[in-house]
Amino acid sequence: MRLRPTRAVRVSAVMCALTLTALSPFPLSPPAGADEPAAPPAAGATTIDLLGITDLHGHISRTTQTDSGTGQTSVEDPGAVTLACEVSSARAANPNTLFVSAGASVGGSAYVSSILQDRPTMEALNAMSLDASALGNHELDQGLTDLETRILPASNFPILAANVSGSTPLSAEGGGKGTFIKEVGGVRVGFVGVVTDELPTLVSPSALSTLTLSPAVAAANARAAELKDGDPANGEADVVVVLSHDEDLRRTANDPRTVGEVMWAELADLDSGDGRGFVRLDDALYAQPAMRFNIDLKDSCVVQAALQTVRDAQALDRVRFAPFSARRLAVLRRQEPRAMTSLGVSDVLGLMLRSEAAVPLPQTRWGWTRGRVDAVQVPEIYHGVPVVTRRFVASAHTAGLEVHVWTVDDPERMRHLADLNVDAIMTDVPSLALKTLG
Repeated sequence: MRLRPTRAVRVSAVMCALTLTALSPFPLSPPAGADEPAAPPAAGATTIDLLGITDLHGHISRTTQTDSGTGQTSVEDPGAVTLACEVSSARAANPNTLFVSAGASVGGSAYVSSILQDRPTMEALNAMSLDASALGNHELDQGLTDLETRILPASNFPILAANVSGSTPLSAEGGGKGTFIKEVGGVRVGFVGVVTDELPTLVSPSALSTLTLSPAVAAANARAAELKDGDPANGEADVVVVLSHDEDLRRTANDPRTVGEVMWAELADLDSGDGRGFVRLDDALYAQPAMRFNIDLKDSCVVQAALQTVRDAQALDRVRFAPFSARRLAVLRRQEPRAMTSLGVSDVLGLMLRSEAAVPLPQTRWGWTRGRVDAVQVPEIYHGVPVVTRRFVASAHTAGLEVHVWTVDDPERMRHLADLNVDAIMTDVPSLALKTLG
């Protein structure tokens, strides 16, 4: 979603990665009834609080916004300090408290973390004594070797993936086989971590070339059964907790189903996490006829439906498709040559080589010349290599492409990018960006 520009640089809002509601402790025992509080623990019972986060994505800086009408300030992103305080407070109230993550703590990270290869985020989680994490798809953004040599050694907590095999370092995490046991208050709590079955569509094929992915639910059930089968060789646990990084509605609506399993009439009645329901693409297009949209197609099966929805709304001129998948991008361009898209990953590399090294690449070989492309959307720095430079921006503009940079939450970086003449930034704090850029 893009806000109306007030200067040359435009601002796009993206969803915050962390909310404090995710930190609310909950007991391992289920409540006694849906409308009444749980029964008090039996005499001699141990109460264990479990604090959980997911999709942190390096959002370790606290950001706020102030309502211009009321002057009231609200927190947009709590940041690592607030998170640490919440965890510390919970542990002080109940020493039998465990702090866990469902994955994607790093990767696709905010600038303050990505600029230093996510070391600040991993050190922050280490300092908070994160007990265990599931593997998320973003931990494989830079490939398996990066996970094995950078992320795993820097993490003082086990990263668990019971449904992934083919990596000795990953399989050795925790107690092995994607499991980990932590004793707290005399109770052995077993953790099983699994990553989404959609992993092959979310990361580069090269990252999975030596890995085997098994169904997440089956793997979790099998490992949980082993931890409760009475065989000491399996590292028996009194309680088993499954940490799952999956593409379902748990995180937003506390519903275990995927979006594809729910009819719209039912999905519309679910709380998306802030008291409001979900919004369909066609509703958004008709409700905001002047607004421009940037759409990331997360699954190949939605390409046709998304295209038809945009066509029906006669919105091809105000919708840009920006899938990370080169394959989905190619399919989209073949099916609808009129659709606006951003550059694919390989073409971004080509543009970098042409701008920074003057490498002569025939434009007829570039994929974007076979489609309607109006923008290049990139991080400021990738894998330690600067992407957005003055030469890169100039080269893109010469090719008739706008330059959009994500994710920028620091005022100094916003001003720097404006000085480079980029066309738009994507940020978690649009109010700060508008204030900074005037």
